[in-house]
Amino acid sequence: MKVVICSDYFYPTIGGVTTHIENLAINLEKNGHEVVIITKGARLNGSRSKNGNSSNKNREFTNNEWSRENGGKNRNDNGNRNEIRNKNGALNRSSFKMLPGIVNGLGLGIVNGIWLGAAKGTGSEIGIIPKNNKGNENQHGNGCKNGNIIPNGNEITNKNRIDVTKIESDFEGIEVIRLNSFFRVTKSLEVPHTRELEKIFRRIDPDVIHAHHAFSPVSLLSLSVGKKLGIKSILTTHSIQFFYDYDYIWMPSSYILFPYRRYINNADKIVAVSKAAASFISHFTNKDVSIIPNGVNVKEIAPQTKNYEGKNLLFVGRFVYRKGLHLLLQAMEDVVKEDKEAKLTIVGKGYFNHIIKLLIRALDLQKNVIIKEGLSRGELIKEYQASNVFMMPSIFGESFGIVLLEAMASKTPIVASNQGGIKEIIKHEQTGILVEKNKVKEMSENILRLINDKEYSKRLSSNAYKEVKKYDWSKVTREIENIYNS
Repeated sequence: MKVVICSDYFYPTIGGVTTHIENLAINLEKNGHEVVIITKGARLNGSRSKNGNSSNKNREFTNNEWSRENGGKNRNDNGNRNEIRNKNGALNRSSFKMLPGIVNGLGLGIVNGIWLGAAKGTGSEIGIIPKNNKGNENQHGNGCKNGNIIPNGNEITNKNRIDVTKIESDFEGIEVIRLNSFFRVTKSLEVPHTRELEKIFRRIDPDVIHAHHAFSPVSLLSLSVGKKLGIKSILTTHSIQFFYDYDYIWMPSSYILFPYRRYINNADKIVAVSKAAASFISHFTNKDVSIIPNGVNVKEIAPQTKNYEGKNLLFVGRFVYRKGLHLLLQAMEDVVKEDKEAKLTIVGKGYFNHIIKLLIRALDLQKNVIIKEGLSRGELIKEYQASNVFMMPSIFGESFGIVLLEAMASKTPIVASNQGGIKEIIKHEQTGILVEKNKVKEMSENILRLINDKEYSKRLSSNAYKEVKKYDWSKVTREIENIYNS
């Protein structure tokens, strides 16, 4: 089956939708499907290599040759296919390099092994590039460790299209097409050319169009074009808003926002990642909504042994108001008063970054709180495995929370807010602890309970680990395939 996944949210954007799309695409291809990802153009900052004009020994691949040469299954000089996935089918991130660069004033780069670019004349078609042995590890979208160097001086040029150079290793990749926009609303919201989207669909001739995120241009327009061309179209909604389950607010609002209703109802099937997300989207459609959750690669994250003797807390997420990180720091102040050995690691970044740093100083938590940005996937997994309590203090807008699944897979006990889709994943006092949102004292008390009561922590994490296996991507992908085939 040929599947086109369409969304405004993909690398270099980091977040739950991006993670979902990446893993879905990988697992669909693992199951024998052909997958193309269509998303908006990427704009990255970087610099071009000083050696950019040096000779190139590799053949150039342009347009559709890039990921379809020899059926997308190229071989190395020894005749063996290069392995760029780990034994669980996930991308082997240590096999990739990431190099940002600027070509003719256009931001380009490789993030998580995926080439990011946007040509002025057409959408660029690209694939996954394995890392050169001398390349740098992926830094989770924040640039390579040792500078912005294009290895071996490979020259990338733009002449109304992007000519992509195959770098060293052969590959087995996923094609990513980046659309031009004719109207830019905000930095993150761009409206693509509908005719360009239709032209791409006609060329690819997919069996299924799978749009992700119900309230963004690429997703909605792909449903509209899919209906026009008679292609089966699926919409997965990942989001909720504040007061998402208040009918008297959102039902009349959905008619004021009539274009959303119209575009959403172009979908043949609608999927939500949680009951909360299903409740919110139901204000915009009368169609039945299937619930298929986010997934996680359990074996990738599970530690061989888990140490429950430490006092290490972990937060992973964007530094934005709704994530409640400022509340966690207030709770941490109370925790440190009781136990000065308690440590909190916060992984991520966002517009709240400066406020968080100021708050850490104001609460005198410099010795107990550390911020980590730009971790590789392997480094992030190590943080999960080394932590003793995982925190998710979100205030609103949490339709699911993939980080909860990752914490459960790492056998780390969880303290999370009792809101949105979180309460569908965590069963209070069984697979984690739920606290009322904005309740700082309740949060700190339960943190102290977990770091002081090791047997209780073991029981919660053991139950959570058994529970998380039903969310493994191998099972979630089968559920999505059933929707495609229905």
